[in-house]
Amino acid sequence: MDILSILFAVIIFLESHLLFSYTVIFLVAYFETLVSIEVFAYGEIFFVVAAVLAGVGIFDVWVVTLALLVGAVLGDSSSFAIGRRYHTLILDKGSKFFNSRKHQKSKRSFEEYGVKSLFLARLFRPISPVTHLWAGAHKTPYQKFLIYDIPGVIVGVGKFVLAGYFLGSNYQEILTFVQEYSATIIFISIFLLVAYYITSRVAPGALKQTVLFWRHEKRKLLRKMLKYTAYYMLMFVLFYIFSLYLLFFLRTTKQPSVPVPLPVYHTLSEAVGGLNFVAYADKTSSHPVQPVNIIIATSADISEVFRSSSWVHDVIFSKENLTPEEFYFLWKKHTPPVSDLYVDGVAQDVAFQNSSESSLRRLHVRFWKIGFLGDGSTALYLGSVSYDTGLGISSYDKFFVPLHEIDPDVDRARESMLKMFLDARVPIEYTYEPLGTPILKTHNEDTQYRTDGRILFLQY
Repeated sequence: MDILSILFAVIIFLESHLLFSYTVIFLVAYFETLVSIEVFAYGEIFFVVAAVLAGVGIFDVWVVTLALLVGAVLGDSSSFAIGRRYHTLILDKGSKFFNSRKHQKSKRSFEEYGVKSLFLARLFRPISPVTHLWAGAHKTPYQKFLIYDIPGVIVGVGKFVLAGYFLGSNYQEILTFVQEYSATIIFISIFLLVAYYITSRVAPGALKQTVLFWRHEKRKLLRKMLKYTAYYMLMFVLFYIFSLYLLFFLRTTKQPSVPVPLPVYHTLSEAVGGLNFVAYADKTSSHPVQPVNIIIATSADISEVFRSSSWVHDVIFSKENLTPEEFYFLWKKHTPPVSDLYVDGVAQDVAFQNSSESSLRRLHVRFWKIGFLGDGSTALYLGSVSYDTGLGISSYDKFFVPLHEIDPDVDRARESMLKMFLDARVPIEYTYEPLGTPILKTHNEDTQYRTDGRILFLQY
């Protein structure tokens, strides 16, 4: 039996034994801070799991929250009662058990902040389990204990419940996001670990120093904050650029793909029947970028069609291992590489652009070869033409990078390309086919374009 089967079996058991499940949740919350033995180490993980299951609809979130809050308060109160009952043993300086590093840290916290540390204990895990013990040992009035403990429990437990419930309620969207931006998430995680390591080495006790500075030298503190903010921003940018260099310029040489035999269609409607006339930013078809708005049928090489009207062959980033120097040369020639777009999970085969005086603004088109028409001598290509208007931050290859943004009026780009062919007297025949979906772009939609849904059909 695999892990997934075991997991499903456990979920089904919990769902069919709700009273037992809620009792376990209560007991975990109770024992999690009982005295210092910490029967359940890091019970917060369990809190999150219970809230996640509530988010997906297995548990009732209010019952889970109530069980956790009541269990935590009773667990803290039991620790308090034990501390009051055995205060002599606990405060004995010769006691090895109660002079451990964790106990002493909690003791110092209580002696410095008094009963307020009961609230702080729920925010800082290392001192949480034993602070309530010291509160009892120091004969804190129980009513005063509850005044600080209950808000601490609400905040401490509530943050895990909110996080878990959010994860459970939105797990599909979160999984999709993690899958799409896995490289970016890994990058940020590594950066944060490196930044934490440097900070812990370079500036130990930084939090305490910050508090002291704020009390006595606010201006100096603000200057230091600006200085370190600029330092970490610069480090982040350099680290990001280095990551992009590894991602795009140091990739291993791509192996030539095995050619897949393409089908032969008798009619155009047979070829395009059931196709989704949208080009996406990823294989999962979750980010529509621009429409497929051109079909070309030609017995010649498609490059010949575009050379005859002075178009330029574009380099596709994923098909070439460019060096930074080559990228700069292409950018200087105003022919920067194109990123991948996908139609039915397949990236484009070839791309072209018009002659341009700017690397930021250009008319360009991608093509997907989908098969042949008639006797197999006429190749059939789907195309997506758009006009680049500048740069923006978008997802590419599971990473956030600067990419060209398109003019939402993609129909104008379609008409501009046709006009160029006609002006150059390219021997083509053209018609419009109502194969696409008319889209009116609004601010609330994911799509970033508008179109009348007509597909320009060219025969060369």
